[in-house]
Amino acid sequence: MCTCSPPCSIIVDKIDGNKDGQLTEAELEEWVRRVGRKYIYDDVDRVWSYHDKDKDDFISWEDYRQSSYGTVDGEWVPQISTMI
Repeated sequence: MCTCSPPCSIIVDKIDGNKDGQLTEAELEEWVRRVGRKYIYDDVDRVWSYHDKDKDDFISWEDYRQSSYGTVDGEWVPQISTMI
């Protein structure tokens, strides 16, 4: 068990895979990987939700184009000069 302050001990206890009260390099490495994967998956979900305008679990070119480039009076107007 960690003897540090309560907020710290909660995190240390989560990282300590074998519950021996000490953190190893391998336990820290696994924790960083797990947290990193969670961040990536959460971000993919957030971005997917943003681009999937019609909420059909697919991102069509139309969905992506509208969320990325927008429209003018309901029509897509490419502004190639500003994209280059």
